[in-house]
Amino acid sequence: MLTLSISIKRDEPGWRAANERARRQEVEHLLSKLNIEALKVRASQLKRGVKCSIPLPSYDKATITEVMGGTNYHIPILFADGDSWMCRIHRTNIAAPPPDLLSRILQSEVTTMQFLATTRIPVPRIHDFAFTPDNPVGIPYILMDRIDGRPMYWPELRPFEKTKILQQYADIVLELSRHPFPSIGCLQPSTSSPWQVGPIVFDSHADRDSQGQLSLPGPFTSSTQYRRDLILRHLDQIKTDQTHPKRRLESYLMHLFLLESIPRIVQHEQSPGFYLKHADDKGDHILVDIDMNIVGIIDWEWAQTCPKAEAFCAPVCLVPKVDYHNGDNVLGEDELHFAEILEAKGGHELAEYVRRGRMEHRVSHCVGCEADDRTYFENMFTGLRGALLRPKEGVQNWRAWKRHALERYQDDEALQQILLTESDDDEEEIPELLHLQMSHPFPIR
Repeated sequence: MLTLSISIKRDEPGWRAANERARRQEVEHLLSKLNIEALKVRASQLKRGVKCSIPLPSYDKATITEVMGGTNYHIPILFADGDSWMCRIHRTNIAAPPPDLLSRILQSEVTTMQFLATTRIPVPRIHDFAFTPDNPVGIPYILMDRIDGRPMYWPELRPFEKTKILQQYADIVLELSRHPFPSIGCLQPSTSSPWQVGPIVFDSHADRDSQGQLSLPGPFTSSTQYRRDLILRHLDQIKTDQTHPKRRLESYLMHLFLLESIPRIVQHEQSPGFYLKHADDKGDHILVDIDMNIVGIIDWEWAQTCPKAEAFCAPVCLVPKVDYHNGDNVLGEDELHFAEILEAKGGHELAEYVRRGRMEHRVSHCVGCEADDRTYFENMFTGLRGALLRPKEGVQNWRAWKRHALERYQDDEALQQILLTESDDDEEEIPELLHLQMSHPFPIR
């Protein structure tokens, strides 16, 4: 999951006030359900009777960010013997997944961390969990060790600090490369073994069947099956209005292009086995101490196994964001430096995945993307095509490509319906685009 910021025009003062009201209501809703005393009792039992205290969560604008992250609350549990844990609770705002999906997400996070605890990857130890609210604490939760470190912020690091962290992170990547899995998906508990590969539990890929039951993609035994299923899912979601991208027509065309591009995507993903990838690797998943030693890798809730090329492309925190946002696929100095470090440690194949990783970044970013801003969308698509096509193969201009795409896909029934119901903000009218005769047709691929 490639996470990058998108600039959106809005009424800033009004948005801030509404956001504060929503955050306050969210915390009040949490407190109405959370049984702090039951949580204390449970934690003390697990610690063999050692008493503990839990600072009562409250809404304080100045301190709320200490316990509230983008997706989870982290409530500290302080023991009389000096040890400390934390209770991780998924936020319950408008963006939260429904309860049945949240249960699967929590199961995957716990199982992934239990697997990682058997490796050399530094992760917090899990002590207890509940996947549904029918427990004494009153809400789903995970109890885990609190790691004494701070989230890494890559842009603030000095060159020698970056090198020190990359040297350590390369060892973590090498360790992950020693543990192949038989299929693509998210780790889930199993009755016959500690874990198994199950469906992908990302909410962006989740769907409902005709009976309203949760439908998740996977697990998959091939890259082709994996890519095809996810792209078709998002095409279907656009067709049936399950997602509402502002640029619905463009999003649909882009996914048709991705569908046709599957052979080019998977030709780089033919290495045997599938490997665990942290899907939110923007940098704050790495906890460091004051000396820039990596003390923990956290936030594994959307981790999944995937093709080797996708698993071992550079973490997104190393990607040069300005160039990337502008549609440029040039590798950054940090990515190249990381490749050199991997190579020096004997990870020659992994180094090549970093050097060829821009296609994986672009595909991961574009599948399911709902970018509203026109310039951003066009730059993103330009970068996607640049990563998939050979130099000078096809046209790079968005409007010219769009004209040809409308002709190429004009027999697609869903596209015809979208054209009848959606307005288009290009200068030409849609009917003219549909019937434009191009003197020099450009290839889609």
